[in-house]
Amino acid sequence: MLRSCLNRLKTEHWILGGSALLLLYFAAFPLLLLIFKSISPEHIQNYALIVSKKSNWISLLNTLSLCITTTALTIIIGLPLAWLLYKTDIPQKNLWKSLFSIPYIIPPYVGAIAWLKLLNPTSGSLNLFFMKYLHLNSAPFQIYSLGGAAMVLGFFFYSFIFLACYNALQKMDPSLEEAALMCGSNRWQAFKDITLPLILPALMSGIILVFIATATAFGVPALLMMPQRLFVLTTRIYTDVLNYSGGILKASSLSVILMIFGLTGLWASSLFLKNKRFTTLSGKYARGEPLSLQKWKWPCIIFLIGVWGIMVFLPLITIVISSFLKIYGEPLSFSNFSFQKYRYVLFELATTQKSFLNSFLFATLASLISVILGALVAYVKVKTHIKSRHWITFLATLPYATPGTVVAIGLIIAFSGSHGLNLYNTFWILIVAYSVKYISFAIQNTAAALEQIDSTLEESGRMCGASWLKVFATILVPILKPTLIASFFLIFMPTFCELTMSILLVGPKTETVGTLLFNLQSYDDPQSAAVLATLIICVILTANFMVKKITRGAYGV
Repeated sequence: MLRSCLNRLKTEHWILGGSALLLLYFAAFPLLLLIFKSISPEHIQNYALIVSKKSNWISLLNTLSLCITTTALTIIIGLPLAWLLYKTDIPQKNLWKSLFSIPYIIPPYVGAIAWLKLLNPTSGSLNLFFMKYLHLNSAPFQIYSLGGAAMVLGFFFYSFIFLACYNALQKMDPSLEEAALMCGSNRWQAFKDITLPLILPALMSGIILVFIATATAFGVPALLMMPQRLFVLTTRIYTDVLNYSGGILKASSLSVILMIFGLTGLWASSLFLKNKRFTTLSGKYARGEPLSLQKWKWPCIIFLIGVWGIMVFLPLITIVISSFLKIYGEPLSFSNFSFQKYRYVLFELATTQKSFLNSFLFATLASLISVILGALVAYVKVKTHIKSRHWITFLATLPYATPGTVVAIGLIIAFSGSHGLNLYNTFWILIVAYSVKYISFAIQNTAAALEQIDSTLEESGRMCGASWLKVFATILVPILKPTLIASFFLIFMPTFCELTMSILLVGPKTETVGTLLFNLQSYDDPQSAAVLATLIICVILTANFMVKKITRGAYGV
């Protein structure tokens, strides 16, 4: 009977079913095991221990404060920028949009290193400048603080709000706002009563993304808050794993709390939008007549230049310039200009080449695995009628909505040998982590492309005698090629310099660019960290350029 059932299974059943099981084993199993392990009878007391310690409550309050402050800052920056660039006649709109979207692809911890160069209390160039010319006895800006971390995160995460609101404004019917103006409303009233309610879903999505990204951030709080003994949940988990015997078990309980923290944001967003209707956003409308800035055009241009210069250009150019200085803090001059640090980092520092090779290898393999499995899961989602397909898709994308620290702890518990497979301290655990964390990029992009492909193409191939595998490889893959390549680079960019998961998963022989940069900045050589950060920025911008070139601007910034 069993043999007969197995014989009736077709190739596509084996491939699709095997892919789904493989993905669920590596994506869902570690997270479920983490939860069950933390509430098991022998470990449930860890929750009581966590609740009883004042330091954990302070970490939770710090996390909330950081999230609220960062989110407020991103709204203040992102929403007005989106309105100004889309609704007015400001020149070079596309250029400005690209310039303000750059922080979307740069790791925030690279920005933290840049702002340390500017606002370090003892050697930061801006602090030294103000102390010298304003005759101050102490540094006016304190970057080592919760406020400093919120500022850096806000200067990077505002892009979530900006892009979400900009895209929503593109889809809004401009005639509604025009009707309000014709009825006597002024611009502010039209925005408050018409525009803002209609883009509210996009704004809320951006807010939730910022809130979750801030709650799960590790690099920025580690660099800017830990030196002052200020901890958030992610850095508390990190120190527990490193400093305590059996810390991984305590960290698993804290990880569940952090996981609940993140998923609560998603639940709040869906609850807020559950019974609300926004049917006027059903399609993309004509832009409508832009607001003429008239005498305000040049002040607005100067404002954009100033904001972009402070938030984006200043920190990035600071990193680049400081990477060429012999001694940081000395005046800019030819005598202080040197390629010495580049020579040291690229050819003398033993870990650099190995870290770059590891990161390229891990990111490439993870991107390939994610694209292949993601395409198959997307096919199950779009082209089949399997009843459980939505559950498979949900479980496959769950790790992306889960904090990276939690994903890393789950993988350590699941694949350290206690449950069969031992991947700990190997490069495979990093590849698995990157793949399960970012496979949702491939699933979403490929699913969107598959929905536009007529099923008659597949049916024609099958009628000509081709197997499912041949139809998939010779008909669907060529059509999906631009999407698959774009997905590869969209996954490659964040995995190449990933830090949050890597800092917990790297072994003695698997150090990555992200962990090397963190260690150089934190413990060894901030000047070499500036060189490495510059190289990372170059790799990311090159990958982004390739994405835009291949997809003709459909993806990338």
